[in-house]
Amino acid sequence: MVFNVVVVGLGKSKQGNHEECLIDEDCPPGNYCLYEVLQSRCLPCKALHTTCTKDEECCSGQLCLWGQCSDNGTKGEAGSICQYQSDCSPELCCAFHKGVAPRRAASVAVCLSAAV
Repeated sequence: MVFNVVVVGLGKSKQGNHEECLIDEDCPPGNYCLYEVLQSRCLPCKALHTTCTKDEECCSGQLCLWGQCSDNGTKGEAGSICQYQSDCSPELCCAFHKGVAPRRAASVAVCLSAAV
């Protein structure tokens, strides 16, 4: 049998000054981990009204609401990113919504009204 082995290390990438990462906590403050299959790297946080797929992409104090970094939102409200039902307010459900994700992402789960 032949196995392919991928070695992942943390540190400076050969393609610039972006550090390699596995999770957001591997990145310095003000950065998030852009996880990709072949290469993951730390990138600077995103500004207000910029496209996002998770809260950690947005600069401090902002949340990813309806796929955009916003400074006037509350975690658990309609449009906020969720992984579990418990991430949403009781009257909302956590569901995948293709319209929220940027083109590169397949879908993003957000808190939605059950009536939608």
